[in-house]
Amino acid sequence: MKKVMNKLILICMVLVTILSGCQNTKEQSQSSNTWGDRNSIRTEDVHTIEIQDMKDPDRILTLTQQEMNIFISAISDGAYDIGQLDIGPPDYSVEIYFNNGAIKKLHLWILDGGNLFTDQGTKGHFVIDENARAEIKGILEDLK
Repeated sequence: MKKVMNKLILICMVLVTILSGCQNTKEQSQSSNTWGDRNSIRTEDVHTIEIQDMKDPDRILTLTQQEMNIFISAISDGAYDIGQLDIGPPDYSVEIYFNNGAIKKLHLWILDGGNLFTDQGTKGHFVIDENARAEIKGILEDLK
């Protein structure tokens, strides 16, 4: 009887250890659940950011250094959501050109109450808060 109890206690301890480990993994993945945490982009590493109006593809806005700082700051807190989007085409296409020659492409749904963007290199999408949305819309006023 004592051997059976010892085995049960050992099994319970192993299960508790495994479940605790799974819980910590979930907490760690949630802590890096923003676009900024996943990309670690510094504005000094960015050469140019261009934003293209998808309704009029000939209209492209090249951001100033100050606008690049605002834009990167605004999207950095975008919260990741694994869900697939089932909405219309994006309002804007964004290309971030880095000093090392790399290019990152984003798509924004920001008009008509939208607050989403996708990163071409990531499944799912990112949700921005109202302050970030207002900052980005302020930059986009130059496209009008």
